[in-house]
Amino acid sequence: MLAPAINHPIMGYFLAKLDTINQPAEVSMGFIWRLTGEGNDATSLSPFDDERINNELVLPIIE
Repeated sequence: MLAPAINHPIMGYFLAKLDTINQPAEVSMGFIWRLTGEGNDATSLSPFDDERINNELVLPIIE
């Protein structure tokens, strides 16, 4: 999915809701890890050297 740059005004709503988006994962049974940078999200990290947002989490495999 392509989205506007993180500093684009339309992204403000999404960025404001990141805690709400990430909270269900963090309280899920088996939650292991979520990528964070400065603050409680990963928006300060730029692994792709551009304006993409990186949001990662790890949950166990259920067989």
